[in-house]
Amino acid sequence: MDTTPAGPRDAAVLALLYGCGLRRSEAVNLELSDVDLADGTVTVRRGKGGKDRVTYAGNGNLDALQAWAQVRGGDPAPFLAAVDKAGTVRLHRLTPQALYLALRKRAREAGVSSFFTA
Repeated sequence: MDTTPAGPRDAAVLALLYGCGLRRSEAVNLELSDVDLADGTVTVRRGKGGKDRVTYAGNGNLDALQAWAQVRGGDPAPFLAAVDKAGTVRLHRLTPQALYLALRKRAREAGVSSFFTA
């Protein structure tokens, strides 16, 4: 279990991608204001086809988003932020590639033998 800020951030990434059905580009473009931690709504702005949509985080997914929000703080900035090697949260937007690399690292740690993105 990762006790650095990257642990809750990566759990939130998985909650958004798998639990809420977001694409990498949609997840990295979320702002803090797009995630309602009270009711679990996640507003995707300019998603596929340039359309907005609302999705919902339920069960453990909402718990993961709330845990990350507590770690990252309430400053208005991108919801998913970088975590440097010292474990400091840097409130600047992740790139889709950085998100992919974090997922690949977690897959390797979990013993997933093959990891592909669509």
